[in-house]
Amino acid sequence: TSGARNTAIGYQAADSVDDGTDNTIVGYQALSTAAGNESANTAIGTYAMASCANDDIDANTAIGYQAMDALTTGAANTAIGNLAMGDVGGEPATNNCTFIGYNAGGGTWVDSDIRENVGIGGNTLAGALQGAQYNTAIGYKAGFDFTTGDRSVLIGAYAGQNITGGENNICIGSQAGDLITTGGDHVLI
Repeated sequence: TSGARNTAIGYQAADSVDDGTDNTIVGYQALSTAAGNESANTAIGTYAMASCANDDIDANTAIGYQAMDALTTGAANTAIGNLAMGDVGGEPATNNCTFIGYNAGGGTWVDSDIRENVGIGGNTLAGALQGAQYNTAIGYKAGFDFTTGDRSVLIGAYAGQNITGGENNICIGSQAGDLITTGGDHVLI
């Protein structure tokens, strides 16, 4: 192997890391299938980044049980919380996403470009994301069913929780926009 400067603590942590460098791995089977050049990742927690095995998985941070467990390709993502970004899969890459909270961004993502999304709070943007870009959801279950759409802002507990698709939606306040399922350019405060 040619990997260097890796730190692994835990049974089968970084078990297959071969050429990757500068990884910090703590937890049972954390980053355990990474067999290529995965580098500069931080995986802390049981099964954190456990299924990640692609040379293009770099500079990610996953903290929590099964955080970012199924990431197949992507860089510069942050997942903090149990199951945060837990079922992220598909191609092309998932880049520059930040999810903080239990199951934040935890839905089964579909094969499409998903980038620059932010979800803070339990179960935020937890739907099966498919091509969603530049969205921000803050608050418990904000954007819970969200799957497609770009440039939406959902702030407050349950804000836009039933929206499955649409662009440029702004929902601010507890349960704001909870009756909307599709469509764009809605402003609800």
